[in-house]
Amino acid sequence: MTKILMTSVRDDEQTAINEYAKEHNIEIITTPKLIDDAVELTADVDGLVIQQRSKVPADIYEKLHTNGLKQIATRTAGFDMVDIKKANENDLVVTNVPAYSPRSVAEFALMQIFRLLRKTYRFDHQVAENDFRWFSDEQSTEIHNGVDKGKGIIGAGDQGFMVGYASNETYTYMPLGHYLAKKICQYIASLTPLYGPDTKS
Repeated sequence: MTKILMTSVRDDEQTAINEYAKEHNIEIITTPKLIDDAVELTADVDGLVIQQRSKVPADIYEKLHTNGLKQIATRTAGFDMVDIKKANENDLVVTNVPAYSPRSVAEFALMQIFRLLRKTYRFDHQVAENDFRWFSDEQSTEIHNGVDKGKGIIGAGDQGFMVGYASNETYTYMPLGHYLAKKICQYIASLTPLYGPDTKS
């Protein structure tokens, strides 16, 4: 049976790895260590799969060759952590993930930018710590400036009301204008089937 060593494996990856091994009738040994600290595990394996950003130490290649390995596979698109010249000198083929979806990478980068702008990373940390306080610098700039200047929330949308404040003007804790507008729209809806989201009151 083919035996493969996978390094830098996280706990949440283990289930998928076990399922893959069972489906393809191979044995996969896993370790959370980098290959730097797990080279002794390659003594009786047929393949090696790594995932790391740090450089593979120069002395590792000869040890892998001595242990009979022919290939280093990295679970990343980049392979700059591997010294290709040293790998070739030790008859090791280096393979990598051919490519990632450019669209997925762009979407991920864009969302991270939004997270930084809106400070959602800080809010996520607070929630994880059961800290539900809301600080003024965690609001959007528009809402923060509107509240700070005493002019209320800019805009009259649901988000403006919900994020901005609760009102004691009605039993629903919504401002009277919003409450009446909603009632008018409900009345219009009872009169005509043409009522839609853009109906104004």
